[in-house]
Amino acid sequence: MPAVDLRGRTLSVVKQKTEPFWLLIPLSRMEPTRAMTVGTASRSVGTEGGGPTMAVGRLAGRRILVVEDDPIIALDLKTILEDAGAVVTGPAADLATAFRLAEQHAHDAAVLDVRLEREDTLSLATQLLERRLPFLFQTSDARLVTGLFPGVPILRKPFRADHLVASLAELLAKS
Repeated sequence: MPAVDLRGRTLSVVKQKTEPFWLLIPLSRMEPTRAMTVGTASRSVGTEGGGPTMAVGRLAGRRILVVEDDPIIALDLKTILEDAGAVVTGPAADLATAFRLAEQHAHDAAVLDVRLEREDTLSLATQLLERRLPFLFQTSDARLVTGLFPGVPILRKPFRADHLVASLAELLAKS
C-alpha cells in the first residue's frame, strides 16, 4: 500500500481491484474515520454510519445554471451537482456570462451566488422569476436577499453538499 508522510500525518491510498476506490486521509483534527466513496451507488460525506448520503441520479438529467465567481466554490458546486446527475451550465463568474448562458441554454433551475466580485445577481434573479425558472441563492450573507424574493431558498455558505442537492430536488419537484 503506498503511503506518504505529511509532517507526521499519513496519507494512505487503498486501490481495490475494481471501481470504486477509497481514499482515507486520517488527520489529527478530523474524526478518526472519514471517507468519500466514489462510484455508481452513492457519494458519502461524513462519518461512517451517520453521515449524509447523496444518491447519484437525484438530479438526473436536470440542467442547472451555476453562477459563482470563486473558482474553488464553483468547481465544488459543479462536482456536487454532476455527482447528483445534473448537467451543469457554467459556472459563470460574472453577470454578463450568466445572462448569456441563461439565454443560450435551456435550464431547469439555477444556483446563484448573490454577490459576485464587482456586481450582484439580483437582476438575473428578477429575470429568472419572470421566466418562471426556479433558482436558489447561496451566500455568506443572507441579509442581502432576505425578503427580496419570497419563496426563493437561500443556502448560507458554508453548506453541506446534501443540502444543496436536497434543496434543488425540492425546488424542481415544486415546478
